[in-house]
Amino acid sequence: MLCAFGFIVAIAFRPRATTTPHDISSLRAAPSAELIAATRVSAATFQSHLVRTIQQQGHLTVTLHVGLTDGEAAPSKFTNGNDPRTNLCWGALYGVDTHMANAAGWRRFYGDKGDGKRIIRRSIFSRRVAPSAEWVAAGVDQAFDVFVLANAWPASRLRDAMSQPILDACADGPVMITHDGMSLAFGSASCMVGYLGPNAMADAYWDPFEACKSGGHSRIGLFYLSSMSAVYLYDSTVRNGFYPVLFARLPIVPEAYLFDGMMQALLEGELDEGFLDSAARAYAKYQKSIPAESAASMLYQ
Repeated sequence: MLCAFGFIVAIAFRPRATTTPHDISSLRAAPSAELIAATRVSAATFQSHLVRTIQQQGHLTVTLHVGLTDGEAAPSKFTNGNDPRTNLCWGALYGVDTHMANAAGWRRFYGDKGDGKRIIRRSIFSRRVAPSAEWVAAGVDQAFDVFVLANAWPASRLRDAMSQPILDACADGPVMITHDGMSLAFGSASCMVGYLGPNAMADAYWDPFEACKSGGHSRIGLFYLSSMSAVYLYDSTVRNGFYPVLFARLPIVPEAYLFDGMMQALLEGELDEGFLDSAARAYAKYQKSIPAESAASMLYQ
């Protein structure tokens, strides 16, 4: 049974052959001086924005868009792209909704059946953070909260789901959710926005940055936990002025523990390479045949 389930997962997340906008070998070479300089400026601005937000609001918000995998190659309840309850990326054991609800330190704060338009499920997870030595050194010496809004998108809207983090980062209007006496701002008001799920760009490439009319904001971090997302999106993320949190340079299984690991770095204040290292450790923990060093080589920051 485990072998059969592993086969389903492998098929569901298998990247399709296509022409990519960037040669993957470019990610193995030294980046240009221009790109290095842009990343350093972005990193400094990103951290200062985090510190200022915590000091002013007492919390951070993160927005995650989850694309449900489909079952064209291996149909099953785990690959029903219209049913988040059992989908590999949402309701299955290592789906975002199930894993985050059970992950140490996290609790479910809110949930509904979507926005009534395109998103078919939404959940908010929260966690109280005691400042680490890294946060104290950066200027944060009081406990703060982190809220994650996870949005489930049907498999028929993967292109929209992958484009939305960039639209969130460029838009002026935040996504507001009020619950339990709190009004929380996500989307453009989040410190990080990103995507987890199958890579729709492997079927047909498009440039999601074309819709970014207002330009980048280095205070916002972008992440794409999807197979070979670095090949398609990393350079454009930096060149458009956003902070690159985490991407994948190779095929990966985009399950929730990868996001959980990445978030652990934020909680600890271990930014930059800390995002990659923490996510790689989590990936190796659950993908037991992959050592942490190999997992790290599959990711890109």
